[in-house]
Amino acid sequence: MLIIKKLGFSKIRRKIMKKTLLKKGLVLLAIVSLLGSFIACDDPDATVQPDECQQIEELVDEDAEEDGAAEESGAAEEDPEDDESVAEEGAEEESAEEEPSDENENAVEEVVDEGEDAAEEEVVDEDAAAEEAEEAEESEEAAEEESGVALNAAAGWWVNMLDADVKVDANSSVVMKFTVDDVIGTDNWSTPDIYLLVETAGEDGALTWVSDVAVTRTDNFGFLGDYNTFANNDVLGWTLDSNWDWDNFLSNIEGAEYTVTVKNYGATADVLMNVKASNGSEFYQNYKGITVSDSDNLYIRVTGDEGAWTGTFYGTESAALSE
Repeated sequence: MLIIKKLGFSKIRRKIMKKTLLKKGLVLLAIVSLLGSFIACDDPDATVQPDECQQIEELVDEDAEEDGAAEESGAAEEDPEDDESVAEEGAEEESAEEEPSDENENAVEEVVDEGEDAAEEEVVDEDAAAEEAEEAEESEEAAEEESGVALNAAAGWWVNMLDADVKVDANSSVVMKFTVDDVIGTDNWSTPDIYLLVETAGEDGALTWVSDVAVTRTDNFGFLGDYNTFANNDVLGWTLDSNWDWDNFLSNIEGAEYTVTVKNYGATADVLMNVKASNGSEFYQNYKGITVSDSDNLYIRVTGDEGAWTGTFYGTESAALSE
């Protein structure tokens, strides 16, 4: 029974193999025939029906389309990670181009720092130059104040021993400083006098005398016209006060430092003298309540008897009167 079955199966297997071989042979024969027809279509001398050539061309075109579709499908099914990798590489290259390297950044920072340092140095140099110029100017002014200007001892009465008259504006004060270097005369009037007067300035700036206001002498003999503080002070209406040492008056004046303050209140004026003797003694003299006819044109002169004394002038300072 088993042998019969085996023989039956063998027959069946042979039949299947024959059929398979037959099919393969037919397929191979068809391919050969088709290939021959394809070659014949390209040969102008071959006897092939046009319909057969058209069918072959359609088959070839369909096959080409199937191959193209397969290639597109294969390209679409490529690994997305590869695309991402390529994109990342491109981004890194762009980033490398856009972002400067550390060396470039350091170079740029160094250039910027050098530029800032140079700008700061220029500012410092300008500030230093300005400070030097200011110090030089202050030094010149200090030297001028320290050395002073020689007063004209040969001027004589009524003539200003200064180079120019000094104006005292209304409601303001002027402080002037000078020294008495040498008292040449032997009388008490051989000392400084402060002369107040009214003057007007022309278009060219030149001053024209208008009227006298007061002559305040160091020896307390102040006067205006025919009136003086000894005989007619009640007419003048001035207030005079001082603490002179009359026994040593001339010796105290010689080498003394004068600080004279003239205050213009508008209707009246004061002349205040503070004198420091060479021996350290300090004295004062105050003329107050002097009537002023024109407060907008009040001027000062430093004067005295001709050749009676020599001195050095150290400048003036002006200031508004405090209420």
